[in-house]
Amino acid sequence: MKKRPQMLGRSQGYPGPQVIALAAVMTVLSTMACAPSANSLGKSLAFASFEFNDGVRWRKYQQAAKRLSPKIRDAYLDHAEKTDEKVNVSEIDLLRTKIDVQKKTAELRFRFIWHLTSRGIVRKAVLVEHWKQIKDVWFVMKIQHVSGKDEFPLFVGLTPEEQEKKKKEKAKKDKKRARPQPPSKARH
Repeated sequence: MKKRPQMLGRSQGYPGPQVIALAAVMTVLSTMACAPSANSLGKSLAFASFEFNDGVRWRKYQQAAKRLSPKIRDAYLDHAEKTDEKVNVSEIDLLRTKIDVQKKTAELRFRFIWHLTSRGIVRKAVLVEHWKQIKDVWFVMKIQHVSGKDEFPLFVGLTPEEQEKKKKEKAKKDKKRARPQPPSKARH
């Protein structure tokens, strides 16, 4: 009777596919940890951009929000809750990337192909996402609509300026409501 060759398994010291994959990821990350170059910034930006736009595409709003600056994060989540199930994104295509290595900023231009669920009309919009790296983490600082007949509904008003304007308007309304009204004169 012939002996079958033994396969190496975890019990024989083989680390397993998960450990090998983890080791590969750690190797890539350790090479990116060196001084920031256009290549390393590009790789980390590519991951961050994918995480954000994938979250938008598949309605993973918390995943997408992690990549938004705190100034626009809450507004995005509020808006996403209101428009959920009303907007379907068919495709997101990266058109152009511009990275400033010294400032650790980037502009990414995307084409969003989407439609409202209430209507079957396919729409296109070109948006520019303005990214900034803060403490080795990329964040979207603002999103601008640059072309297309209709703005992409999930990003309407997502600029720090718009959010500041809304805060001021809200503060004005609150102040107006809090102001005591003079007593009305009773007629005799």
